[in-house]
Amino acid sequence: EVLALFGTGDYFGAREAMAEDAQGKYQAATRAIRALIDLEIRLAKQEFDTAMAAYDSATTVSVSVIVLGVLALAVIAFFITRSITEPVRRVIGVMERLAGGDTAIAVAGIDRTDEIGDIARSVLTFKDHAVEMERMRRSQLEAERRASEDRRVALRDVIFRETTTLGVRFREVVREKLGRELVTVETPLGSVRFKVA
Repeated sequence: EVLALFGTGDYFGAREAMAEDAQGKYQAATRAIRALIDLEIRLAKQEFDTAMAAYDSATTVSVSVIVLGVLALAVIAFFITRSITEPVRRVIGVMERLAGGDTAIAVAGIDRTDEIGDIARSVLTFKDHAVEMERMRRSQLEAERRASEDRRVALRDVIFRETTTLGVRFREVVREKLGRELVTVETPLGSVRFKVA
């Protein structure tokens, strides 16, 4: 139609027909573009909502994994710490009892191959030395007691010999000087009479 009007020389009519035809096509194209834009916005919103749901889910899973990991590490750290501190506490208890003089206590952990075993074996060596020192102390005390007893017996023997010798000599002197066998001696408690044999 535009060409027919153009061919007849009606340029204004051709332009008007073309404008009407173009406007209808423009409006149809605008509606189609607007429908495509709306579809694209809906699809983008759906994609965004899906991505946000995936992000939220990933965040929840990540936080859960981190929390569980921290809890697992805390439990592992607790048991590792306990596996170290409990034997050390026992060894410290043994040392305190040894320091208090209890050498009959058993030292636990000497069969371990780690540092705790090294400490326990050192404590056992300390205990063995303490036992040996106690044995030596008792031995020394017994030797001192025997030596004291020997000195006491020797002193008693010396006193007995000297007293006996002095008594014999005293009798001899009394007989010689007094010429008698019966002697009376005055003391602060009274007179004592004895026979010189």
